[in-house]
Amino acid sequence: MPIKNFLILLLSTFFLNLYAVETYEVHFTTIDDPAIINLLRSTSQLIALENNPPSTAAALRKRAEADIPRFAKILQTLAYYDAQIDLRIQIDMTPAQVIFDVNPGDLFVFSDFEVTTIDDDSSAICQCISLDELEIEMGMPAYPKNILHAEELLLLEIATYGYPLAKIKERKVIADVANKSISVTLVIDTGPQARFGPTTISGAKKVCDSFFQKKIAWGNGEIFNPCKIEETLQALEASSLFSTINITFAETVEEDNLLPMSIDVMEAKHRSTGFGIGYSTMRSFGVVGEYDNFNERHLGERFALRGAIWHNLFDGTYLYLVPDWHRRRQDLVWLMQAHHEITDGYTESFLSPSVSVERQVSYKLRTSAGFMFKHLKITDSDNNGLFNLFKIPLSLRWTDVDDPLDPSYGYTVTLKTVPTLEIFNDPFSYAINTVNFSSYLPLDYDGDLVLATRATLGSIFGSSRRTIPPSELFYAGSEETIRGYRYLTVSPLNRKHEPTGGRSMMIFNVELRRSISENWGIVLFYDIGNVYKGTLPNWNEHRLQSTGLGLRYDTPAGPLRLDIALPLNKRKHVDHNFEVYFSLGQTF
Repeated sequence: MPIKNFLILLLSTFFLNLYAVETYEVHFTTIDDPAIINLLRSTSQLIALENNPPSTAAALRKRAEADIPRFAKILQTLAYYDAQIDLRIQIDMTPAQVIFDVNPGDLFVFSDFEVTTIDDDSSAICQCISLDELEIEMGMPAYPKNILHAEELLLLEIATYGYPLAKIKERKVIADVANKSISVTLVIDTGPQARFGPTTISGAKKVCDSFFQKKIAWGNGEIFNPCKIEETLQALEASSLFSTINITFAETVEEDNLLPMSIDVMEAKHRSTGFGIGYSTMRSFGVVGEYDNFNERHLGERFALRGAIWHNLFDGTYLYLVPDWHRRRQDLVWLMQAHHEITDGYTESFLSPSVSVERQVSYKLRTSAGFMFKHLKITDSDNNGLFNLFKIPLSLRWTDVDDPLDPSYGYTVTLKTVPTLEIFNDPFSYAINTVNFSSYLPLDYDGDLVLATRATLGSIFGSSRRTIPPSELFYAGSEETIRGYRYLTVSPLNRKHEPTGGRSMMIFNVELRRSISENWGIVLFYDIGNVYKGTLPNWNEHRLQSTGLGLRYDTPAGPLRLDIALPLNKRKHVDHNFEVYFSLGQTF
Protein backbone atom coordinates (compact mmCIF):
# COMPACT_ATOMS: atom_id res chain seq x y z
CA MET A 1 0.00 0.00 0.00
CA PRO A 2 2.69 2.58 0.77
CA ILE A 3 4.29 1.91 -2.64
CA LYS A 4 0.90 2.16 -4.32
CA ASN A 5 0.11 5.46 -2.61
CA PHE A 6 3.51 6.83 -3.57
CA LEU A 7 2.97 5.92 -7.22
CA ILE A 8 -0.47 7.55 -7.19
CA LEU A 9 0.98 10.75 -5.70
CA LEU A 10 3.84 10.75 -8.21
CA LEU A 11 1.49 10.29 -11.16
CA SER A 12 -0.89 12.96 -9.82
CA THR A 13 1.93 15.46 -9.52
CA PHE A 14 3.17 14.57 -13.01
CA PHE A 15 -0.23 15.05 -14.66
CA LEU A 16 -0.90 18.16 -12.56
CA ASN A 17 2.28 19.76 -13.87
CA LEU A 18 1.06 19.05 -17.37
CA TYR A 19 -2.21 20.77 -16.56
CA ALA A 20 -2.84 23.60 -19.03
CA VAL A 21 -3.02 27.14 -17.59
CA GLU A 22 -5.20 29.60 -19.44
CA THR A 23 -5.21 32.51 -16.98
CA TYR A 24 -3.85 33.27 -13.53
CA GLU A 25 -4.02 35.89 -10.80
CA VAL A 26 -1.30 37.03 -8.39
CA HIS A 27 -1.97 37.83 -4.74
CA PHE A 28 0.17 38.94 -1.79
CA THR A 29 -0.85 37.91 1.72
CA THR A 30 0.39 38.44 5.28
CA ILE A 31 1.51 41.97 4.33
CA ASP A 32 -0.70 45.04 4.69
CA ASP A 33 1.48 47.89 3.48
CA PRO A 34 0.02 48.99 0.10
CA ALA A 35 3.23 50.83 -0.83
CA ILE A 36 5.31 47.65 -0.45
CA ILE A 37 2.72 45.59 -2.32
CA ASN A 38 2.72 48.07 -5.22
CA LEU A 39 6.51 47.98 -5.31
CA LEU A 40 6.52 44.17 -5.42
CA ARG A 41 3.92 44.11 -8.16
CA SER A 42 5.90 46.62 -10.23
CA THR A 43 8.98 44.37 -10.24
CA SER A 44 7.18 41.05 -10.78
CA GLN A 45 7.78 39.36 -14.12
CA LEU A 46 4.85 37.10 -13.29
CA ILE A 47 2.53 40.12 -13.31
CA ALA A 48 4.27 41.74 -16.29
CA LEU A 49 3.61 38.57 -18.35
CA GLU A 50 0.09 38.03 -17.01
CA ASN A 51 -1.43 38.43 -20.49
CA ASN A 52 0.90 35.72 -21.81
CA PRO A 53 0.34 32.76 -19.45
CA PRO A 54 2.62 29.68 -19.60
CA SER A 55 1.31 26.51 -21.18
CA THR A 56 1.66 24.27 -18.10
CA ALA A 57 1.46 24.45 -14.33
CA ALA A 58 5.14 23.55 -14.08
CA ALA A 59 6.07 26.53 -16.23
CA LEU A 60 3.81 28.74 -14.10
CA ARG A 61 5.58 27.61 -10.93
CA LYS A 62 8.98 28.20 -12.52
CA ARG A 63 7.95 31.71 -13.52
CA ALA A 64 6.62 32.41 -10.01
CA GLU A 65 9.74 31.07 -8.28
CA ALA A 66 11.89 33.40 -10.39
CA ASP A 67 10.12 36.36 -8.74
CA ILE A 68 11.11 35.39 -5.20
CA PRO A 69 14.76 36.60 -5.44
CA ARG A 70 13.49 39.85 -6.96
CA PHE A 71 11.10 40.37 -4.07
CA ALA A 72 13.87 39.66 -1.56
CA LYS A 73 16.09 42.35 -3.12
CA ILE A 74 13.23 44.85 -3.10
CA LEU A 75 12.61 44.22 0.59
CA GLN A 76 16.32 44.65 1.30
CA THR A 77 16.19 48.11 -0.28
CA LEU A 78 13.54 48.88 2.35
CA ALA A 79 15.87 47.66 5.14
CA TYR A 80 14.10 44.27 5.55
CA TYR A 81 17.05 41.91 5.43
CA ASP A 82 15.38 38.85 6.97
CA ALA A 83 12.20 38.58 4.91
CA GLN A 84 10.40 35.26 4.41
CA ILE A 85 8.58 34.65 1.12
CA ASP A 86 6.54 31.47 0.56
CA LEU A 87 4.80 30.47 -2.66
CA ARG A 88 1.45 28.71 -3.07
CA ILE A 89 -0.25 27.88 -6.38
CA GLN A 90 -3.86 26.74 -6.65
CA ILE A 91 -3.90 25.26 -10.12
CA ASP A 92 -7.34 23.70 -9.87
CA MET A 93 -9.07 27.09 -9.89
CA THR A 94 -10.01 29.28 -12.84
CA PRO A 95 -8.15 31.50 -13.11
CA ALA A 96 -5.22 29.83 -11.34
CA GLN A 97 -4.24 31.51 -8.07
CA VAL A 98 -0.60 32.38 -7.42
CA ILE A 99 -0.18 33.42 -3.79
CA PHE A 100 2.95 34.90 -2.21
CA ASP A 101 2.98 34.83 1.58
CA VAL A 102 5.30 37.74 2.37
CA ASN A 103 6.62 38.31 5.87
CA PRO A 104 9.09 41.25 5.71
CA GLY A 105 10.19 40.79 9.31
CA ASP A 106 11.68 43.57 11.41
CA LEU A 107 13.27 46.73 10.08
CA PHE A 108 17.08 46.59 10.35
CA VAL A 109 18.91 49.67 11.67
CA PHE A 110 22.49 50.89 11.65
CA SER A 111 24.47 49.75 14.68
CA ASP A 112 27.95 50.66 13.42
CA PHE A 113 29.44 52.61 10.52
CA GLU A 114 33.21 52.74 10.23
CA VAL A 115 35.55 54.27 7.65
CA THR A 116 39.15 53.04 7.36
CA THR A 117 41.95 53.38 4.82
CA ILE A 118 44.27 50.79 3.28
CA ASP A 119 47.30 52.57 4.76
CA ASP A 120 47.92 54.32 8.05
CA ASP A 121 49.37 57.47 6.46
CA SER A 122 45.96 58.74 5.35
CA SER A 123 43.90 57.42 8.27
CA ALA A 124 43.81 60.89 9.85
CA ILE A 125 41.63 62.12 6.98
CA CYS A 126 38.88 59.63 7.79
CA GLN A 127 39.00 60.62 11.45
CA CYS A 128 38.15 64.19 10.44
CA ILE A 129 34.94 63.10 8.69
CA SER A 130 31.94 62.66 10.99
CA LEU A 131 28.87 60.50 10.46
CA ASP A 132 26.78 63.68 10.37
CA GLU A 133 28.67 64.73 7.24
CA LEU A 134 27.81 61.35 5.73
CA GLU A 135 24.16 61.80 6.81
CA ILE A 136 24.30 58.57 8.82
CA GLU A 137 22.84 58.20 12.30
CA MET A 138 22.96 55.15 14.52
CA GLY A 139 19.52 53.61 14.91
CA MET A 140 18.20 54.93 11.60
CA PRO A 141 16.83 52.38 9.06
CA ALA A 142 19.71 50.76 7.20
CA TYR A 143 18.55 51.45 3.67
CA PRO A 144 21.12 50.43 1.04
CA LYS A 145 20.56 53.79 -0.69
CA ASN A 146 21.81 55.50 2.49
CA ILE A 147 25.00 53.46 2.34
CA LEU A 148 25.57 54.39 -1.32
CA HIS A 149 24.78 58.04 -0.59
CA ALA A 150 27.23 58.00 2.33
CA GLU A 151 29.90 56.65 -0.02
CA GLU A 152 29.33 59.54 -2.44
CA LEU A 153 29.53 62.08 0.39
CA LEU A 154 32.62 60.37 1.77
CA LEU A 155 34.50 60.56 -1.53
CA LEU A 156 33.45 64.21 -1.89
CA GLU A 157 34.67 65.03 1.61
CA ILE A 158 37.99 63.26 0.99
CA ALA A 159 38.33 65.21 -2.26
CA THR A 160 38.12 68.48 -0.30
CA TYR A 161 41.35 67.43 1.43
CA GLY A 162 43.02 67.15 -1.96
CA TYR A 163 42.35 63.48 -2.81
CA PRO A 164 40.09 63.47 -5.91
CA LEU A 165 41.18 59.96 -7.00
CA ALA A 166 39.99 58.23 -3.82
CA LYS A 167 38.05 55.01 -4.31
CA ILE A 168 35.98 52.63 -2.23
CA LYS A 169 38.31 49.65 -2.05
CA GLU A 170 36.00 47.40 -0.04
CA ARG A 171 32.51 47.55 1.41
CA LYS A 172 31.67 45.23 4.32
CA VAL A 173 28.00 45.01 5.25
CA ILE A 174 27.19 42.58 8.04
CA ALA A 175 23.62 41.84 9.10
CA ASP A 176 23.01 40.76 12.70
CA VAL A 177 19.78 38.78 12.42
CA ALA A 178 19.46 38.37 16.17
CA ASN A 179 19.70 42.10 16.91
CA LYS A 180 18.09 43.23 13.62
CA SER A 181 21.00 45.55 12.90
CA ILE A 182 23.52 46.36 10.18
CA SER A 183 27.18 47.24 10.59
CA VAL A 184 29.09 48.81 7.72
CA THR A 185 32.81 49.16 7.15
CA LEU A 186 34.15 51.13 4.19
CA VAL A 187 37.80 50.68 3.24
CA ILE A 188 39.17 53.65 1.29
CA ASP A 189 42.13 53.98 -1.04
CA THR A 190 42.73 57.73 -0.95
CA GLY A 191 45.33 57.75 -3.69
CA PRO A 192 47.85 60.60 -3.89
CA GLN A 193 47.16 64.14 -2.75
CA ALA A 194 46.74 66.02 -6.03
CA ARG A 195 47.29 69.59 -7.12
CA PHE A 196 45.56 71.46 -9.90
CA GLY A 197 47.57 71.02 -13.07
CA PRO A 198 47.38 72.57 -16.54
CA THR A 199 43.88 73.31 -17.85
CA THR A 200 42.80 72.45 -21.39
CA ILE A 201 39.87 74.37 -22.89
CA SER A 202 37.93 72.91 -25.82
CA GLY A 203 34.75 73.78 -27.69
CA ALA A 204 35.14 77.57 -27.50
CA LYS A 205 34.97 79.20 -30.93
CA LYS A 206 34.03 82.84 -30.31
CA VAL A 207 35.13 83.21 -26.69
CA CYS A 208 38.78 84.02 -26.00
CA ASP A 209 40.85 81.88 -23.63
CA SER A 210 41.52 84.97 -21.50
CA PHE A 211 37.82 84.98 -20.58
CA PHE A 212 38.15 81.46 -19.15
CA GLN A 213 41.30 82.36 -17.23
CA LYS A 214 39.34 85.01 -15.34
CA LYS A 215 36.57 82.54 -14.49
CA ILE A 216 38.78 79.65 -13.32
CA ALA A 217 38.77 79.68 -9.53
CA TRP A 218 41.81 77.46 -9.01
CA GLY A 219 45.47 78.32 -9.46
CA ASN A 220 48.05 76.07 -11.05
CA GLY A 221 49.75 74.06 -8.32
CA GLU A 222 47.03 74.62 -5.68
CA ILE A 223 45.88 71.61 -3.66
CA PHE A 224 42.81 70.13 -5.33
CA ASN A 225 39.45 71.24 -3.98
CA PRO A 226 36.10 70.36 -5.66
CA CYS A 227 34.61 73.62 -4.35
CA LYS A 228 36.88 75.45 -6.80
CA ILE A 229 35.42 73.40 -9.65
CA GLU A 230 31.86 74.20 -8.56
CA GLU A 231 32.71 77.89 -8.25
CA THR A 232 34.16 77.90 -11.78
CA LEU A 233 31.14 76.08 -13.16
CA GLN A 234 28.74 78.61 -11.62
CA ALA A 235 30.77 81.52 -12.99
CA LEU A 236 30.74 80.09 -16.52
CA GLU A 237 27.01 79.33 -16.34
CA ALA A 238 26.25 82.86 -15.13
CA SER A 239 27.91 84.30 -18.24
CA SER A 240 25.09 82.92 -20.45
CA LEU A 241 27.68 82.18 -23.15
CA PHE A 242 27.44 78.39 -23.10
CA SER A 243 24.69 75.83 -23.52
CA THR A 244 26.72 73.00 -21.96
CA ILE A 245 29.75 73.04 -19.66
CA ASN A 246 31.75 70.00 -18.51
CA ILE A 247 34.70 70.26 -16.13
CA THR A 248 36.66 67.04 -15.68
CA PHE A 249 40.07 65.91 -14.48
CA ALA A 250 42.45 63.12 -15.45
CA GLU A 251 42.35 59.69 -13.81
CA THR A 252 46.04 59.82 -12.90
CA VAL A 253 48.37 62.52 -11.63
CA GLU A 254 51.47 63.67 -13.47
CA GLU A 255 54.83 64.83 -12.18
CA ASP A 256 54.70 66.67 -8.84
CA ASN A 257 51.19 65.21 -8.36
CA LEU A 258 49.73 67.72 -10.82
CA LEU A 259 46.27 66.72 -12.03
CA PRO A 260 45.42 67.87 -15.58
CA MET A 261 42.05 69.65 -15.84
CA SER A 262 39.71 69.94 -18.83
CA ILE A 263 36.92 72.42 -19.57
CA ASP A 264 34.70 71.40 -22.48
CA VAL A 265 31.97 73.80 -23.56
CA MET A 266 29.37 74.22 -26.25
CA GLU A 267 28.66 77.85 -27.03
CA ALA A 268 25.12 79.23 -26.93
CA LYS A 269 23.82 82.06 -29.09
CA HIS A 270 25.52 85.22 -27.90
CA ARG A 271 23.04 87.69 -29.35
CA SER A 272 19.33 88.00 -28.74
CA THR A 273 16.59 90.35 -29.87
CA GLY A 274 13.18 90.64 -28.24
CA PHE A 275 9.96 92.51 -28.94
CA GLY A 276 6.68 92.45 -27.08
CA ILE A 277 3.31 94.09 -26.61
CA GLY A 278 1.87 94.53 -23.14
CA TYR A 279 -1.17 95.84 -21.35
CA SER A 280 -1.97 96.88 -17.82
CA THR A 281 -4.68 99.04 -16.30
CA MET A 282 -2.03 101.41 -14.95
CA ARG A 283 -0.40 102.09 -18.36
CA SER A 284 -2.82 100.79 -21.01
CA PHE A 285 -1.09 99.27 -24.06
CA GLY A 286 2.63 99.48 -24.75
CA VAL A 287 5.52 98.02 -26.70
CA VAL A 288 8.90 96.87 -25.43
CA GLY A 289 12.04 95.85 -27.27
CA GLU A 290 15.56 94.77 -26.40
CA TYR A 291 18.88 93.75 -27.91
CA ASP A 292 21.58 91.82 -26.04
CA ASN A 293 25.11 90.80 -26.96
CA PHE A 294 26.74 88.72 -24.21
CA ASN A 295 30.10 88.38 -25.94
CA GLU A 296 31.22 91.81 -27.03
CA ARG A 297 34.89 91.82 -28.18
CA HIS A 298 34.89 88.00 -27.64
CA LEU A 299 35.65 88.64 -23.94
CA GLY A 300 32.23 87.99 -22.44
CA GLU A 301 31.53 91.71 -22.14
CA ARG A 302 27.85 92.53 -22.36
CA PHE A 303 26.21 95.21 -24.49
CA ALA A 304 22.45 95.75 -24.13
CA LEU A 305 19.82 98.16 -25.39
CA ARG A 306 16.30 98.23 -23.99
CA GLY A 307 13.33 100.42 -24.76
CA ALA A 308 9.70 100.73 -23.69
CA ILE A 309 6.97 103.01 -25.00
CA TRP A 310 3.58 103.31 -23.29
CA HIS A 311 0.99 106.03 -23.48
CA ASN A 312 2.44 107.71 -20.37
CA LEU A 313 6.01 106.38 -20.37
CA PHE A 314 9.13 106.33 -22.49
CA ASP A 315 12.23 104.58 -21.20
CA GLY A 316 15.48 103.76 -22.98
CA THR A 317 18.52 102.08 -21.42
CA TYR A 318 22.05 101.44 -22.64
CA LEU A 319 24.21 99.01 -20.63
CA TYR A 320 27.80 97.90 -21.00
CA LEU A 321 29.21 95.35 -18.53
CA VAL A 322 32.85 94.33 -18.16
CA PRO A 323 33.04 91.04 -16.21
CA ASP A 324 35.83 90.27 -13.73
CA TRP A 325 37.09 93.84 -13.79
CA HIS A 326 40.51 93.84 -12.07
CA ARG A 327 39.53 90.78 -10.03
CA ARG A 328 37.33 87.71 -10.24
CA ARG A 329 33.59 88.11 -9.53
CA GLN A 330 33.77 91.89 -9.82
CA ASP A 331 31.93 93.60 -12.69
CA LEU A 332 32.16 97.13 -14.02
CA VAL A 333 28.76 98.39 -15.21
CA TRP A 334 28.23 101.46 -17.41
CA LEU A 335 24.63 102.60 -17.70
CA MET A 336 22.85 105.38 -19.55
CA GLN A 337 19.11 105.90 -19.06
CA ALA A 338 16.71 108.29 -20.79
CA HIS A 339 13.28 108.47 -19.19
CA HIS A 340 10.02 110.39 -19.55
CA GLU A 341 6.93 109.57 -17.48
CA ILE A 342 3.59 111.18 -16.72
CA THR A 343 1.99 110.31 -13.38
CA ASP A 344 -0.87 111.75 -11.35
CA GLY A 345 1.61 113.53 -9.08
CA TYR A 346 4.23 114.83 -11.51
CA THR A 347 5.75 114.63 -14.98
CA GLU A 348 9.45 113.84 -15.10
CA SER A 349 12.12 113.72 -17.78
CA PHE A 350 15.70 112.78 -17.05
CA LEU A 351 18.98 111.69 -18.58
CA SER A 352 21.18 109.70 -16.24
CA PRO A 353 24.67 108.26 -16.88
CA SER A 354 26.19 106.06 -14.17
CA VAL A 355 29.06 103.70 -13.46
CA SER A 356 29.15 101.10 -10.71
CA VAL A 357 31.24 98.20 -9.47
CA GLU A 358 29.31 95.08 -8.49
CA ARG A 359 31.14 92.56 -6.37
CA GLN A 360 30.05 88.96 -5.66
CA VAL A 361 31.68 88.68 -2.25
CA SER A 362 30.46 85.14 -1.69
CA TYR A 363 27.86 82.77 -3.06
CA LYS A 364 25.21 84.55 -0.96
CA LEU A 365 26.50 88.11 -0.62
CA ARG A 366 26.66 90.75 -3.37
CA THR A 367 27.58 94.42 -3.02
CA SER A 368 27.45 97.40 -5.38
CA ALA A 369 28.85 100.93 -5.28
CA GLY A 370 29.02 103.62 -7.91
CA PHE A 371 28.47 107.16 -9.12
CA MET A 372 25.50 108.63 -10.96
CA PHE A 373 24.55 111.96 -12.44
CA LYS A 374 20.87 112.74 -13.05
CA HIS A 375 19.72 115.70 -15.11
CA LEU A 376 16.07 115.90 -14.07
CA LYS A 377 13.17 118.10 -15.18
CA ILE A 378 9.92 118.12 -13.16
CA THR A 379 6.62 119.65 -14.28
CA ASP A 380 2.94 119.36 -13.29
CA SER A 381 3.78 119.08 -9.58
CA ASP A 382 3.98 121.24 -6.48
CA ASN A 383 7.79 121.50 -6.87
CA ASN A 384 8.57 122.06 -10.54
CA GLY A 385 12.11 122.75 -11.63
CA LEU A 386 15.33 121.62 -13.22
CA PHE A 387 17.63 119.56 -11.03
CA ASN A 388 21.19 118.31 -11.44
CA LEU A 389 21.74 115.52 -8.95
CA PHE A 390 24.98 113.76 -8.09
CA LYS A 391 24.34 110.37 -6.48
CA ILE A 392 26.42 107.64 -4.83
CA PRO A 393 24.24 104.50 -4.92
CA LEU A 394 25.32 101.79 -2.48
CA SER A 395 23.68 98.40 -1.99
CA LEU A 396 24.17 95.09 -0.22
CA ARG A 397 22.20 91.93 -0.99
CA TRP A 398 22.31 88.67 0.95
CA THR A 399 20.29 85.69 -0.32
CA ASP A 400 20.12 81.94 0.06
CA VAL A 401 17.06 81.20 -2.09
CA ASP A 402 16.98 78.05 -4.22
CA ASP A 403 15.96 79.77 -7.46
CA PRO A 404 16.42 83.51 -8.12
CA LEU A 405 13.65 83.51 -10.78
CA ASP A 406 11.05 81.51 -8.85
CA PRO A 407 12.17 80.80 -5.26
CA SER A 408 10.45 78.19 -3.12
CA TYR A 409 12.55 78.43 0.05
CA GLY A 410 15.13 80.69 1.69
CA TYR A 411 15.19 84.42 2.26
CA THR A 412 16.73 87.59 0.86
CA VAL A 413 17.78 90.83 2.56
CA THR A 414 18.54 93.92 0.48
CA LEU A 415 19.89 97.19 1.89
CA LYS A 416 20.17 100.30 -0.31
CA THR A 417 21.20 103.86 0.34
CA VAL A 418 21.58 106.64 -2.23
CA PRO A 419 23.21 109.82 -0.86
CA THR A 420 22.21 112.63 -3.24
CA LEU A 421 23.48 116.19 -3.73
CA GLU A 422 22.09 119.03 -5.87
CA ILE A 423 25.30 120.38 -7.40
CA PHE A 424 23.94 123.47 -9.21
CA ASN A 425 21.46 126.20 -8.22
CA ASP A 426 20.77 126.19 -4.48
CA PRO A 427 22.60 123.11 -3.08
CA PHE A 428 20.69 120.66 -0.93
CA SER A 429 21.21 117.01 -0.02
CA TYR A 430 19.29 113.96 1.09
CA ALA A 431 19.71 110.17 1.29
CA ILE A 432 17.17 107.62 0.07
CA ASN A 433 17.30 104.47 2.24
CA THR A 434 15.38 101.22 1.79
CA VAL A 435 15.40 97.84 3.52
CA ASN A 436 13.75 94.85 1.90
CA PHE A 437 13.29 91.42 3.48
CA SER A 438 11.73 88.52 1.54
CA SER A 439 11.18 84.97 2.78
CA TYR A 440 9.91 81.79 1.14
CA LEU A 441 8.54 78.86 3.11
CA PRO A 442 7.44 75.58 1.44
CA LEU A 443 4.27 74.25 3.07
CA ASP A 444 4.41 70.77 1.58
CA TYR A 445 7.06 68.14 0.88
CA ASP A 446 7.25 68.75 -2.88
CA GLY A 447 7.43 72.54 -2.62
CA ASP A 448 4.28 72.96 -4.72
CA LEU A 449 2.71 75.17 -2.04
CA VAL A 450 4.85 78.13 -0.97
CA LEU A 451 4.17 80.97 1.45
CA ALA A 452 6.07 84.05 0.23
CA THR A 453 6.29 87.18 2.35
CA ARG A 454 8.03 90.52 1.92
CA ALA A 455 8.52 93.57 4.12
CA THR A 456 9.73 96.88 2.66
CA LEU A 457 10.73 99.87 4.74
CA GLY A 458 11.97 103.17 3.36
CA SER A 459 13.11 106.51 4.71
CA ILE A 460 14.55 109.71 3.21
CA PHE A 461 16.77 111.81 5.48
CA GLY A 462 18.03 115.29 4.75
CA SER A 463 16.26 118.16 3.07
CA SER A 464 12.56 118.85 3.50
CA ARG A 465 9.93 117.08 1.46
CA ARG A 466 9.10 120.24 -0.53
CA THR A 467 12.77 120.70 -1.47
CA ILE A 468 13.36 117.18 -2.76
CA PRO A 469 12.24 116.61 -6.40
CA PRO A 470 8.82 114.89 -6.35
CA SER A 471 9.97 111.91 -8.42
CA GLU A 472 12.70 111.20 -5.83
CA LEU A 473 10.12 110.71 -3.06
CA PHE A 474 8.35 107.46 -2.23
CA TYR A 475 5.14 106.38 -3.97
CA ALA A 476 3.36 103.03 -3.96
CA GLY A 477 0.55 101.54 -5.94
CA SER A 478 2.04 99.29 -8.61
CA GLU A 479 2.58 95.64 -9.51
CA GLU A 480 5.67 95.56 -7.26
CA THR A 481 4.36 97.41 -4.18
CA ILE A 482 0.66 97.61 -3.26
CA ARG A 483 -1.53 96.21 -6.00
CA GLY A 484 -5.13 97.28 -6.56
CA TYR A 485 -4.56 101.03 -6.30
CA ARG A 486 -3.97 103.49 -9.12
CA TYR A 487 -0.40 103.74 -10.32
CA LEU A 488 1.83 105.65 -7.86
CA THR A 489 -1.11 107.15 -5.96
CA VAL A 490 -0.46 105.45 -2.60
CA SER A 491 0.99 108.56 -1.02
CA PRO A 492 -0.11 111.64 0.91
CA LEU A 493 -2.74 113.41 -1.26
CA ASN A 494 -3.40 117.09 -1.77
CA ARG A 495 -6.83 118.74 -1.91
CA LYS A 496 -7.23 117.69 -5.54
CA HIS A 497 -6.66 114.05 -4.55
CA GLU A 498 -3.28 114.10 -6.29
CA PRO A 499 -0.28 112.25 -4.78
CA THR A 500 2.49 114.44 -3.42
CA GLY A 501 4.99 111.76 -2.37
CA GLY A 502 6.37 110.87 1.03
CA ARG A 503 9.67 110.55 2.90
CA SER A 504 8.94 107.12 4.36
CA MET A 505 7.04 103.98 3.50
CA MET A 506 6.08 100.67 5.07
CA ILE A 507 4.71 97.86 2.90
CA PHE A 508 3.99 94.17 3.58
CA ASN A 509 3.16 91.59 0.91
CA VAL A 510 1.94 88.02 1.43
CA GLU A 511 1.49 85.48 -1.39
CA LEU A 512 0.31 81.88 -1.24
CA ARG A 513 1.74 80.27 -4.38
CA ARG A 514 0.39 76.95 -5.62
CA SER A 515 1.64 74.87 -8.56
CA ILE A 516 -1.29 73.15 -10.26
CA SER A 517 0.66 71.50 -13.10
CA GLU A 518 4.15 71.33 -14.53
CA ASN A 519 3.90 74.84 -16.01
CA TRP A 520 0.86 76.49 -14.42
CA GLY A 521 0.37 77.96 -10.99
CA ILE A 522 -2.03 80.19 -9.08
CA VAL A 523 -1.38 82.84 -6.43
CA LEU A 524 -3.57 84.32 -3.70
CA PHE A 525 -2.08 87.59 -2.42
CA TYR A 526 -2.62 90.26 0.22
CA ASP A 527 -0.83 93.64 0.34
CA ILE A 528 -0.89 96.25 3.10
CA GLY A 529 1.01 99.48 3.71
CA ASN A 530 1.26 103.18 3.00
CA VAL A 531 3.57 106.10 2.27
CA TYR A 532 4.01 108.82 4.91
CA LYS A 533 5.04 112.49 5.02
CA GLY A 534 7.61 112.11 7.82
CA THR A 535 11.02 110.50 7.69
CA LEU A 536 9.73 107.51 9.68
CA PRO A 537 6.50 105.53 9.12
CA ASN A 538 3.62 106.43 11.38
CA TRP A 539 2.50 103.10 12.82
CA ASN A 540 -0.81 104.58 13.97
CA GLU A 541 -1.73 106.10 10.61
CA HIS A 542 -4.23 104.49 8.27
CA ARG A 543 -2.87 101.69 6.06
CA LEU A 544 -4.24 100.66 2.67
CA GLN A 545 -4.99 97.01 1.96
CA SER A 546 -5.64 94.96 -1.15
CA THR A 547 -6.14 91.35 -2.16
CA GLY A 548 -6.38 89.43 -5.37
CA LEU A 549 -5.71 86.36 -7.44
CA GLY A 550 -2.88 85.67 -9.86
CA LEU A 551 -2.06 83.19 -12.60
CA ARG A 552 1.51 82.02 -13.38
CA TYR A 553 2.98 80.23 -16.40
CA ASP A 554 6.57 79.03 -16.13
CA THR A 555 9.05 79.97 -18.87
CA PRO A 556 12.87 79.64 -19.01
CA ALA A 557 13.13 83.37 -18.24
CA GLY A 558 10.80 83.14 -15.24
CA PRO A 559 7.04 82.87 -14.72
CA LEU A 560 4.64 84.97 -16.79
CA ARG A 561 2.43 86.80 -14.31
CA LEU A 562 -1.20 87.90 -14.55
CA ASP A 563 -2.67 89.50 -11.42
CA ILE A 564 -6.12 90.94 -10.71
CA ALA A 565 -6.15 93.04 -7.54
CA LEU A 566 -9.03 94.60 -5.58
CA PRO A 567 -8.52 97.62 -3.28
CA LEU A 568 -9.99 96.94 0.16
CA ASN A 569 -9.82 100.63 1.14
CA LYS A 570 -11.00 102.23 -2.07
CA ARG A 571 -10.50 106.01 -2.02
CA LYS A 572 -13.22 108.15 -3.53
CA HIS A 573 -12.19 110.09 -6.65
CA VAL A 574 -8.89 108.17 -6.79
CA ASP A 575 -9.12 104.38 -7.19
CA HIS A 576 -10.72 102.03 -9.69
CA ASN A 577 -12.73 98.96 -8.74
CA PHE A 578 -9.78 96.72 -9.67
CA GLU A 579 -6.38 96.74 -11.34
CA VAL A 580 -4.90 94.23 -13.82
CA TYR A 581 -1.17 93.54 -14.13
CA PHE A 582 0.66 91.44 -16.71
CA SER A 583 4.44 91.03 -16.61
CA LEU A 584 7.36 88.60 -16.37
CA GLY A 585 8.75 87.24 -13.10
CA GLN A 586 7.37 86.74 -9.63
CA THR A 587 6.32 89.85 -7.70
CA PHE A 588 9.25 89.23 -5.35
